[in-house]
Amino acid sequence: MSEEQGILTFRASLLHRLGYTFLLQGRLAEAEQILKEGIALSSENSFLDELAQSHKYLAKVYEAKGDIPAAFEEQSNYLVLNDSL
Repeated sequence: MSEEQGILTFRASLLHRLGYTFLLQGRLAEAEQILKEGIALSSENSFLDELAQSHKYLAKVYEAKGDIPAAFEEQSNYLVLNDSL
């Protein structure tokens, strides 16, 4: 793994952890934004584990916001990715 790739992996990991922290603090808009950024970064670089975690936490954000259809979609994305790991 190149140094640049390692930095990107680390950034993707930080994004889903920060998104989860915002979720726990009830900062749902910030959590959603950060997790979507993590999903984009992870998708672009095929970081499947980080991508799965971001989808899992985004599902929890949508659930907390009462957006059940979006929560279901993100949870489904998480399950598909998690099963492929």
